[in-house]
Amino acid sequence: MFFGTQCTCVHDAVITSMCFMCSCMLAAVGRRGWKMFYAALCDMTLYMYSDENSYKRSTHCANVIHLHHSLAAKAGDYVKKNHVFRLQTADMAQYLIQTRSFSSYDILYYYYG
Repeated sequence: MFFGTQCTCVHDAVITSMCFMCSCMLAAVGRRGWKMFYAALCDMTLYMYSDENSYKRSTHCANVIHLHHSLAAKAGDYVKKNHVFRLQTADMAQYLIQTRSFSSYDILYYYYG
């Protein structure tokens, strides 16, 4: 992705897990695990890169999540990890996203929610 004219609001390392795919179908077992990504939020799209170097080189993006009409909330029912919030997209896909600290959580939650 080339961000020449777009403004990158937030970028940070996050750990994500997919819970539900589109249409409320439970995600496949291989997709439910926690994976480390380097996330960049641009406009209403969240780009997930494999690492910070691929983000800086603006090379292949591992995953793209469109945030228009999405809902983000703190995952209070998920107690296995700290600093986790739940992101539900317009197509009913659901992600759990863990940030490094409370400050990262607050910044990302501000932009997501």
